[in-house]
Amino acid sequence: MTTATTLRRLLAPLIPVLLALVWASTAWASTAAAQTVPAPSNPSGFVRVGHLAPDVGPVDVYLMSASGGPQTVLKTSPYGAFTPYQTLTPGFYTVAMRPAGAQASTEPMLSAPVTVDQGKAYTVLATGTAGALKTSVINDDLTKPPADASRVRLVQGSTAAPTLTVQAVGGPTLSRELGYGQSTGYANVPQGRWTLKVVKADGSDAMVTAPVVDLPAGSVNSLLVTNAPGGGFAITPVVDSTGIDPAMAPAGGIQTGLGGTATHIVNAPDPHVWGDLGGAAAVLLGVTMFGVTTFGVAARRRRLVTARK
Repeated sequence: MTTATTLRRLLAPLIPVLLALVWASTAWASTAAAQTVPAPSNPSGFVRVGHLAPDVGPVDVYLMSASGGPQTVLKTSPYGAFTPYQTLTPGFYTVAMRPAGAQASTEPMLSAPVTVDQGKAYTVLATGTAGALKTSVINDDLTKPPADASRVRLVQGSTAAPTLTVQAVGGPTLSRELGYGQSTGYANVPQGRWTLKVVKADGSDAMVTAPVVDLPAGSVNSLLVTNAPGGGFAITPVVDSTGIDPAMAPAGGIQTGLGGTATHIVNAPDPHVWGDLGGAAAVLLGVTMFGVTTFGVAARRRRLVTARK
């Protein structure tokens, strides 16, 4: 029997195994590539308007795109009210306010530009006095809170005191010396019913209408402080996470760090399994190459010996 024949017989059982390992590694790599999919992105933005000018009566709110098209009209928004969120195509808009029932051609009491970005939500606050209205835009972070918690911020819409501090009785301080037209960031608080008190700049407690608020688990809320009709202050909870279709809502909010270019790996191969397969293939290939080299050297020695004879 020749050396070549012996070599083929020894290596023949290893060839199917090598081919199987090569096929398996290719299939795993193809699967991993196919299952790396782009993260879903939200094509829309969301805007609402808060009327925080106490000496201005009910208004109609207009939203107009700089690129043209029909304008959105939100009728009869009184002091202390937030309009529903409007789903808008990202771009540049104008927010205008006119007295409730006025013709669209009436000179607006307020007109201000707003930029709407993809996947983000905003509240436009209208503050000031009649003849001197102004706007500010705050970002609405709709990220869900942890289990059994609620996310809360305070929006100060009262002109009855220069600054206000709002505390939860037996709980955290929600704002400290917050001025008119300002807002805090969001904070996580335990779900449940909370009694709130307002502390004026001189340290005295203020009269609060409806100081008890319910904060359900999983909700995102703005607590709006306004002038109460009979004096003092009113605190009204506004559920920020209501009014947006969950399928369209900003994913994780806007501060999750997952942008439109992020990717999710779906059922990706276990890296330990992948490493084991690769290691096994490398070992088997090494054994095979060792065998080929050994038999090659032996064959050359035999040919040299034969030639000398």
